[in-house]
Amino acid sequence: MNALTSRWNDRIDSAGEDRAALSGLVRELVRARVAALSDMVAQRQATWAMVRVQHQLGETDKALHTAREWLQLADSPPVASDDEVAAVRAWIGAAGGSVPKQQRLPRADSRGRGRDKSSRGREASRPQRQASLAPLDAARQAGLAGKWGEAFKALRRARGPEAHNVRAWLHIAKALSLEGEARETQLRETEVWLRKRANIAPAEAKAPSSPPPADDPVAQILGRAVPKKRNAAVRAVESHIASQPDSADTLAATVLRQHVATEGPERAAPWWITAVTVALATSDGTATRAAIEELGQAASVQAYAEPLFESVVTAARAAAQAGNRITSVRRGASRDEPADRRLWTLRFKGADRNERQLALAPESESPWPEGLVDGLAARLLHLCPLTVLSASGAGNHQLVDACGRAGVIAVAGAPAAAIAALSALAAPEPSSAPAAGSASKKQDKPEPKPARPRPLDVLRQLLSDGAAQPELAEAMVAVRRRRTVQRAIEEAGLDDDAIANAAVAATLAWPGERPLPEITTLLVRQASSGGAAARALLTEGEHAARLGGPGIELLLDLVSPAVAAGWSVDRILRASTRRERENNPLVEAAGEGLRDLWRAVLQKGDSRGELWALTNLPPEGRAAIPQLLLDPRQRVVVVPLEPELLEWYGSTGGPEAIGWSGPEASDAVLSALDAWT
Repeated sequence: MNALTSRWNDRIDSAGEDRAALSGLVRELVRARVAALSDMVAQRQATWAMVRVQHQLGETDKALHTAREWLQLADSPPVASDDEVAAVRAWIGAAGGSVPKQQRLPRADSRGRGRDKSSRGREASRPQRQASLAPLDAARQAGLAGKWGEAFKALRRARGPEAHNVRAWLHIAKALSLEGEARETQLRETEVWLRKRANIAPAEAKAPSSPPPADDPVAQILGRAVPKKRNAAVRAVESHIASQPDSADTLAATVLRQHVATEGPERAAPWWITAVTVALATSDGTATRAAIEELGQAASVQAYAEPLFESVVTAARAAAQAGNRITSVRRGASRDEPADRRLWTLRFKGADRNERQLALAPESESPWPEGLVDGLAARLLHLCPLTVLSASGAGNHQLVDACGRAGVIAVAGAPAAAIAALSALAAPEPSSAPAAGSASKKQDKPEPKPARPRPLDVLRQLLSDGAAQPELAEAMVAVRRRRTVQRAIEEAGLDDDAIANAAVAATLAWPGERPLPEITTLLVRQASSGGAAARALLTEGEHAARLGGPGIELLLDLVSPAVAAGWSVDRILRASTRRERENNPLVEAAGEGLRDLWRAVLQKGDSRGELWALTNLPPEGRAAIPQLLLDPRQRVVVVPLEPELLEWYGSTGGPEAIGWSGPEASDAVLSALDAWT
C-alpha cells in the first residue's frame, strides 16, 4: 500500500458528495496527521487523502496547498517512489496550480542505485560521469554546436553573473552565425536586449496627454483626468487650488457634489476637508456653501455643520491673510477621542517654512475620560511642536493642564483668544538688516524646530531615572520592537531589581499569554550571573508561566556554570522558531508540543552552538525532535536521568546525551562545550 492508495480511499468514495461526511473526514484526517508524525508513510497517506477531500469540497486552493505539502514530505524517510511524486505533480498541474520545482534526493535501493562504484576495477581510476551536465556547461556546449534553442533552455535553470555572461555570449554568437539582413536584424535586437539589461534604454517620448473626460466635472476644472488613487486625487485638487486660488470655490463645490454622485450619500469624505476650508477661507465661498446646503444630510458634509468648523474657517482666514499657506485641516487628532469631542486641527506654513498648528476643542462642562488627556497632549505635540490649543469650558481644564505639561501652548477661553495667539505665532519673524559697513550679507537663519525626542531615547531616560512600570510600559509600546527594548535595558547598566522591574513592565506593554523570548533571554543572562530577582521572576510568581515555564530551572542550572566559564548567552529559544516551522511541516504540526523545549545559544570566541535542556515532552513534541536534530548545528543535549526519557532520546539518532543528576554533572557539560569548534 503506497501513499496514494490507502484505507482512506474507500472512506472518501463512500462519502461521495455528502458535505457533512466530507467535513467530518477533514477533522478526522487532521487528528490522523498529528498522530502519525513519526510514521512518514501514514503521514503521506493522510495528507493525500486530505487533498482529495478538499478537492471534493470545492476548496481547490487548499487542496493545491496540501498537495505541495505532500511533495515536501516526499523525501522524508522512507522516501516516496518516483511514480507517486509524478502522480502528485501531475494532479497539481491538472488542477490548474503551478507545479513546484523539486529535486529528488539520491536514494539507495535494492537495484544498487546510490551504491559507491569507486571500487570497480578500471572505473576507480577515472571520475564518475554525471547523469546530466550542469546548466551552464550544457548551455556552453549547445551554443558551440549551434543549438540555440537548447542552449537558451538550459540557461533557464542558471542564476548569477556567470549565467548573464553566457546568455549575452549566446545572443551575440547567434547573431554572428547568420548572414545578410538576418544578421543585422539579430544584432539590432541583441543591442536592444543588452541596453535594457544594462538599464540604459533611452527615455521614450511622452505621449500627448489625452483631454479630460467630458463626463467628469472635476477633471474639466483640473484640465486632466483625475488620478484613480484617493491620495493622488486629493494632492491633485489641493495643488490646483494652491496654484490657481481663484478656482478654489468652484473646485471645492464640485468635488463635494462629485463624491456624493459617485460614492453615495452614506460615504463620508474627510479627505476633502482641507480643500473646503481653504475655499471658504480664501474666497467668499458662495459655491461651496451652496453645495453643502444642497447635499443636506449627506455624510460627506456633516462635519461642516458643527459649530466649531466656523471657528476653524475664521482661523484659517486669519492665517491666510498673514501670508501663510494652509497645509492640513482635520477633524480629530487621535482615534481615542469620544465622537462628540473630537479636536479640530489647522496646520499651516509661513515664510520661515516652519509648520504651526491650531487645535480647537469643543466647549464642554463634562470631564474627559480618565487617562486620555495626556495622550491627546502628546499627540498634538507629535503632530506639530508649535501648537496653540483653544479649549473652553470647565470640562476641558484637564486637557489644558495636560497640554501645558507637554509643552503645548494652551488657551483656556473662547476661540477668539486662540486666534489672537495664532496671529502672533503665525506672524513671520522680522528680518534684521546688516549694520552699516558690515561685510556680512547673510540674514540670520530662523531657529530650527525643537527636535522631538525619539521613543528609544525616552525609554533610556526612564530606565535611567528608575521610572515606574506603567511609564516604562508606555515607552516600550512606543519603541515597538521587543529586541530594541531588550538592548536598551541591557545597555542601561541596571541592577538586578531594576532589570526585573523592566521585565514586568514588558509584560504590561505586551499583555496576553504569548511568551516574550527577548525578555526571557534578558532574565536568563541576569540570573545566570547571580541575579536573584531575575531568577525568581522566571521560576515563581504570576509571570513565571509566561517568562519561564517547566524546564527553566534545569536550563538555568546548565547556563550558570557556562557563563562562569566564559560563555555568553546569545539567545534563549523556547519551543521552535518561525523558520523551523516554515521549513518543516512536522515541526509546525507539533505546535504546543514543543513548548517545554529549552535551548540556549552560547558563544565563546568563534565557537557557537546550542545547549539543550530536554525534559518530558508530549508525543507530538517527541515526534518533532528528530526533525530539529536534522539541522547540522553544534549542540550539547542534556537529559535528566530518567530511564524512559533516556531510552526515547536514544532512538532519535541525535548526539549522545549527557545525563543530568545535578550540579556534579556540570563538568561533563563544560567539557562538551569546549569541544565545539
